[in-house]
Amino acid sequence: MASGRLKRFPLNLVLFGPPGVGKGVYCNLLERDLGIKAFSTGEFTRQVLERKEHPLFTKQELEDIEKMVGRGELLPDSLVNRMIEPKLIEAKKTGLIFDGFPRTVAQAKYLHERLRIDIVFNLSLRKDILVRKLLGRRVCPGCKRSFNVENVDEGDYVMPPMLPKHGDPTCCDSCKTADGK
Repeated sequence: MASGRLKRFPLNLVLFGPPGVGKGVYCNLLERDLGIKAFSTGEFTRQVLERKEHPLFTKQELEDIEKMVGRGELLPDSLVNRMIEPKLIEAKKTGLIFDGFPRTVAQAKYLHERLRIDIVFNLSLRKDILVRKLLGRRVCPGCKRSFNVENVDEGDYVMPPMLPKHGDPTCCDSCKTADGK
């Protein structure tokens, strides 16, 4: 066990914040430092849609989910709660970091009734910087790892680009995919 990890009890964390604020980055750091897995409803949804099947959803529900995601809509609470239910069982045993859940009051009530949440982080960032970070986001078409080419250096906001280790934003250092090929 790495030093600094909390293993006295399952620790459950929630990260709130708008797209681009860095929830995924913080989840990765918390996973590493605390030894607790993170679960992103957005990432899970993308994986399900890519596979075009999942035992939690009917074919019609998957088609509906794809349409809603394509329109930028939030998924209905009933679908999201069904999606999260297996993770709640896991969280009771090992702890979990929630990224993108809950997003609505109904989802928050659902979570509150089923699991003790120990810490909630509400991440924020100036709107103009959020837009720049979102415009600088790059996602590897091979492994879906995300990078960011935007360099923010404005007073208190210093966020260097998050490029692949070799520094080439056109080639993923995880799966070696280059320019979508």
